[in-house]
Amino acid sequence: MAVYSPSVSPGDASLSRSTHYDIAFYVPWMTPLVTPEDAAQRWSGGAETQVMLLSRALAKRGLAVCLVVFDLPGADIPTSVQGVDIVVRPPWLAGGNVIGQWREVAAMRTALRGVDARVVVTRTAGANVGLVGLWTKLSRRHFVYSSASLGDFEYESVLAKRRDRILFRLGVALADTIVVQTEEQARLCVRRFGKTPFCIRSVSEPAEQSQLEPDAFLWVGRVDANKQPLEFVHLARSLPDAQFWMVASPLPNLEGRRLWDEIERQALSLSNLTVLPPRRRPELLELIARAVAVVSTSEFEGMPNVFLEAWARGIPALALEHDPDGVIGRYGLGGFAEGQRDRLVELASDLWLSQTVRKECAKRCRAYAAANHSAEVVSAEWQRALCLGSEDLRRALIIETG
Repeated sequence: MAVYSPSVSPGDASLSRSTHYDIAFYVPWMTPLVTPEDAAQRWSGGAETQVMLLSRALAKRGLAVCLVVFDLPGADIPTSVQGVDIVVRPPWLAGGNVIGQWREVAAMRTALRGVDARVVVTRTAGANVGLVGLWTKLSRRHFVYSSASLGDFEYESVLAKRRDRILFRLGVALADTIVVQTEEQARLCVRRFGKTPFCIRSVSEPAEQSQLEPDAFLWVGRVDANKQPLEFVHLARSLPDAQFWMVASPLPNLEGRRLWDEIERQALSLSNLTVLPPRRRPELLELIARAVAVVSTSEFEGMPNVFLEAWARGIPALALEHDPDGVIGRYGLGGFAEGQRDRLVELASDLWLSQTVRKECAKRCRAYAAANHSAEVVSAEWQRALCLGSEDLRRALIIETG
């Protein structure tokens, strides 16, 4: 296998180039999800989990798949995970000065040139989208941009630097294919970028119906303004007889620290709210299986991974501001408060008090997840969208590059 270790540069000419990948995911921030349980401690969220699940599902279909990830000092990074090769590039090099930024650009180019893949995919709005797109197109390969949330189409709110916004727009312009998660994102893609994307739903792993007695409402996420974590604190204050768990990851910026300090301050006066540190996925799944419902207080989302994990186990979802494509309301998968605090309190109270409501909701949740988000269904749609496993993409690339 042409898999590169931290001790060998991806551009080393002595390495074998005998392995030809069908698809490479350039997702350097995903290192924590491919390391052993006791290794990396950094937070990985739903976007990273989705790439991991999708890459495994594509590999299971017989495709050659790799992930390009950062080296992480002290981490024991494997060469493959469940049929997906792991290609390691140097750690992030930008560091804040011009020299570091050019080193990072060069490292990205070297890493992408060293991976022989027909298709290169990257995800989430950022400057990396433009650079990955540029190096991919210069090497005459098929470039795919995959959205992670509505913020990717309202990118001014998530990309503070003008340089990053310009590079992101460049990447979108260079993309041969754009993949979105919801019809809502598809409409935004056409309106903002003038491109018609493929709408492919997110992956939900199969799971058994939870047989555990529900203990608490669960909130999972980063402590940032979009996630509105204080709305969950307000919900806990409004239902003093119910229990609430918040698995929160503070961001290392001024806004994140202020929010975190306020959460901690208010939690001290709430005996029914427990703030928990981030945890790896198996431990998080245990909490989901014990939840009354998972709760989203975000202003905007893609398709929250925690919703999918919950629905697969028969656990409903409650959303304050955003119901992706209206599926919660349409299929009866929990409750949508339409931005109304009081309505969220009512919905949560009904689930906390009524076992009958929870059981009826559980059946609908599991049926919806199995029919619309199974790994088999989603990976097949990706394979068709990118013509992977056929000669169609090869012919298209020949025509495109002359």
